[in-house]
Formats: sequence, structure tokens, C-alpha cells
Amino acid sequence: MLIAALLIVPAAAARGLARTPEAMAVLASVFGAVAVGAGLWGSLTWDTPAGPSIIAAAAALFAGAAVGGALRKARRPSSDAWSDQAISRGCAAGLTWT
Repeated sequence: MLIAALLIVPAAAARGLARTPEAMAVLASVFGAVAVGAGLWGSLTWDTPAGPSIIAAAAALFAGAAVGGALRKARRPSSDAWSDQAISRGCAAGLTWT
């Protein structure tokens, strides 16, 4: 369970914050390392098992990243006008969307 959580949760947390796949990979690596460090620290501090403590830390990072990503999207100006222009230019160039 720990391996699956460390593969999926940091990548899911990084997805909403990164603009490129490369940035997502770097951010996921950082999130994974922070989750391991925080989980081991919590395990030593509160005398809990290491695996579940790491997963709990990763889940907390995911929750924080989800909130941060939502706030970032709320602040970002809408890109609907840009995508509408791109679609109309594509249609004018003879491209069709199927």
C-alpha cells in the first residue's frame, strides 16, 4: 500500500500545480520526499507506524495542493476567449474538429 500511495499521491498532487510534464515530475519528486520526511518525523514524534504516517503526510500534501490548485485556477483569467479564437482560426484554415 505504501508503494502505491507514493507512486500515485505525489503525482496527483503535482498535477494541478504544474504546467508541463517535466515540472510535474520534479514537483511530484519533491512532494514524495517531503511526505516521507514528514511521515517519518510524525512516526517518531507520535510513536505511530511509519507506513501509515507517510501515507497520511502524503494525503495532507495532496489536500493542500488541491486547495492551492483551486485557488490558482480561481485567480487565473479565463482562457475561453483564447480557445475560441484558436478554434475559429483552425476552422478558417480548413481544419475540422471531430
